[in-house]
Amino acid sequence: MSEPYLPMTEIEQRYPNEWVLVARPKFDRHSQVRGGHVLFHTPDRLVMDQRMYSVRDDECGGGFACFYTGERALEDAGRPDFVDVRHAQ
Repeated sequence: MSEPYLPMTEIEQRYPNEWVLVARPKFDRHSQVRGGHVLFHTPDRLVMDQRMYSVRDDECGGGFACFYTGERALEDAGRPDFVDVRHAQ
């Protein structure tokens, strides 16, 4: 993996109001993402959904997390803020 580890504060600064997919995420004791290696980012949730389900194990080191860095749109209100999919097939 060539992308460097970024803390959550830097991810939020670089990718405001976007869905972000990170490999090898680090979590705090409340299961909130603290940082990771950014694999992909987009403002479009549908594009992220497609990308998230195509991640290969060799891209993510066996684990990844997806989250939104801004305020959620009304149409996304019922969807989870955070998706943690480990060991994607």
